[in-house]
Amino acid sequence: MSERPLRLVRIGLGSNSAAAVNLARARAALAADPDLQPVHLSDERSGPAVAGGVGVYVNQLLTARTGLASDELNARLKALEAALGRVRDGSGVVAIDLDLLAVEGEFEEPELRSAPHWRALL
Repeated sequence: MSERPLRLVRIGLGSNSAAAVNLARARAALAADPDLQPVHLSDERSGPAVAGGVGVYVNQLLTARTGLASDELNARLKALEAALGRVRDGSGVVAIDLDLLAVEGEFEEPELRSAPHWRALL
């Protein structure tokens, strides 16, 4: 674990392609990260894709503690997306989407474009 003070973070997980499998793989990878201490995982919520997406999107919200800086954590999330098969080709098909939505004392994403809004997953 990092030597920096621990802060709460909220990470949005989403998928509209083999969602059950892709979300399970992402949850396992996040749980295995020694710099993340999961606190709460919301239930899954399904809904129509928005903002250029296609099909049904399944979302979850992970609340965790970490000592990582937000830019370092965000870089890890994007690397994990790529490792889990995320391709940004404009098709609207998303194997896995991992978004850093809130960092205690730093920021809170006010207008997430997915549905449901992450606060509804708390």
